Amino acid sequence: MLKKVIAPKYKAHPMKKSLLFAALLLSSTTHASVYVCDTEKEITMESPKGVISEEPSGDVFFIDTEKGYKVERANFWSGSCTVNKIAISCSATSTLGVDYEDVLSVVISKEFGTFTYALITGLTSWNKTGHCTEI
Repeated sequence: MLKKVIAPKYKAHPMKKSLLFAALLLSSTTHASVYVCDTEKEITMESPKGVISEEPSGDVFFIDTEKGYKVERANFWSGSCTVNKIAISCSATSTLGVDYEDVLSVVISKEFGTFTYALITGLTSWNKTGHCTEI
C-alpha cells in the first residue's frame, strides 16, 4: 500500500534569498573586453596643401571597453567606448589651449579584427590601421 508523504513546508531564510539574488545579478554583469591593436600603416593628410603621406607604423594601442584606449607607451587612458554587435568605438576630444578641438577615435571591427585610429587636429589628419586581438 502506498503512503502519501507530505514534505514539510520550507521557508528560505531571507539572507539566503538575498545571497542568491546577488549571485544571479553578478553572473549576468558584463565584463570589460581588452584588445591589443598593432598598427600596420599610418596615413597623414594635410589641408589645404593636400599633402598625403603613407608609411609603415609600429604603434600599439590598448583598448579597454571600460577604461577607453591608450598608446603602448602612455601612462593614461583616454576617451570612452561604446560596444554594439559589430564594432567597438572609442572616442575623445581635447582642447590644448588653442582655437580648435582635437578629435580622436578608434573603431574596432569585431567581425574582421581590424581597427582604424583617427586624430584630427586643425588642418591635419593622422590615420592608422591594423589588426586587433582580444586578450
